[in-house]
Amino acid sequence: MPVLAVPLMLISVGLLVWGFFNPATASAVCLVLGIGGALLMLLTNISYKARAPTANAEPLNLTSDEVTVFRAYPVYFLHPNIAIQYSSSFSVLQTTCLIWVAWMAWNRMWVQGGLFVVLFFLCLNLTRVFNPGHFFRFHSAKGKLTPEMQDRLSFIEEVEAKLTAFRERQ
Repeated sequence: MPVLAVPLMLISVGLLVWGFFNPATASAVCLVLGIGGALLMLLTNISYKARAPTANAEPLNLTSDEVTVFRAYPVYFLHPNIAIQYSSSFSVLQTTCLIWVAWMAWNRMWVQGGLFVVLFFLCLNLTRVFNPGHFFRFHSAKGKLTPEMQDRLSFIEEVEAKLTAFRERQ
């Protein structure tokens, strides 16, 4: 289990227990932390897009399609371990959101419940952004890849292979 996900799980459980006794305050704190963390990680991903190589540039010699894929998932390619940590953290946050939505519905707190639904789908998208290899391979194993997704997976694998070869040379 990734290291970053463990403290997030403990914090999530603590907030859920607190939410049992004081749902309004605990849900507000959880939403602020969740949305703030998701936006921070999204900004991290955006800032890494500037570090993407250009097409046919040394030392990687990526094609234009591979550069497009690299720019779509820069943290995944530049720092794969960190990207997997982020992806696992978003998975934990998604699970927490599902529990919070049910608890907010039970307490008739519709606005907070709606915000947790938004956070759930934001985390769903960011999980794919930070670990696209897992996302596409998972759907490939289930036979649910569209031709566009299959092309994206092949470009991801080509970039991974070139980055692995480049890292081994260094």
